[in-house]
Amino acid sequence: MAFKEVRVYFRDPDKETTKEIQLEIGGPFTWAMDSVMRGKFKLYSGDEVKGINIVNLHFHTPNSANRIRSKRKDWKCLSWSVGLNTYDCDVEKEFSYFKGSRTNKVKMAIDLFLECAQFSPFPQMATLIAETKSSVNDVLIENAVNKADLEWKRIVENAWKYEKIIEEAKRYT
Repeated sequence: MAFKEVRVYFRDPDKETTKEIQLEIGGPFTWAMDSVMRGKFKLYSGDEVKGINIVNLHFHTPNSANRIRSKRKDWKCLSWSVGLNTYDCDVEKEFSYFKGSRTNKVKMAIDLFLECAQFSPFPQMATLIAETKSSVNDVLIENAVNKADLEWKRIVENAWKYEKIIEEAKRYT
């Protein structure tokens, strides 16, 4: 296996805030990292990452982090863990940290990912750090923002089809 996708997620008890920032930053972040990694998957493969193909960075607001800490005493930030085909890291960060233009916000998320990636023991993450640093620029990020927006627009435009299918399925269940 190899790392094939890097994603960022935003977690907050306020679902509307989470949805807004996920659309604004999360989608473009994924498209930007896909551009960095495309065609280079062999660089991110090896025995260390066997069974892992998705890297996830989870940004938690202090409220979200405190809710997790109250349920899981062993939970801590900046600690990488292997899940079911995923490699995950949690970070506590106020969403207000992400300021400026949308391009700048995506760039900030990438920079935070690179900081967290340094704590990973996997050599594939060191390679990903180097490739990202050498590849990411404003043009790449602007293209990622445009691609994410086009994909979201396509999803929203086709949502009625899915709603119709779901309504029809409910009649038979």
